[in-house]
Amino acid sequence: MYERLFNQADASVLEKYVSEDFVYRNPMQDTRGRQQIIDLVAAQREAFTDFRQNVDEVVIDKEAPSMAVSWTVTGTHDKPFFGFPPSGKPIRFSGITLFLWKDGQAVAAWGFSNMHEILGGG
Repeated sequence: MYERLFNQADASVLEKYVSEDFVYRNPMQDTRGRQQIIDLVAAQREAFTDFRQNVDEVVIDKEAPSMAVSWTVTGTHDKPFFGFPPSGKPIRFSGITLFLWKDGQAVAAWGFSNMHEILGGG
């Protein structure tokens, strides 16, 4: 899902893996539903030339059912992003997203990263 959604900008993958009521909570802003996810991904790809999000590790708890994905984003910060002015510099930040699943689809997620630290300069 990450490869297709973030790196190939293929939002069709959301229909299979993400419920229509999906809520993603993170320090920047809450994202609700598939369309807001599509908009967020588009904003990331617009702000960061050569944007890439790599999955570093996945941990699944089938009993919960939950999943943790650690990831790293790289790119060049060429346009504003959530109030951070473009730096024109290469960036690299990491984070983790914790997912809650129901009936084979993600229904909620919580994201944490060091993006503010990287984009804000410290």
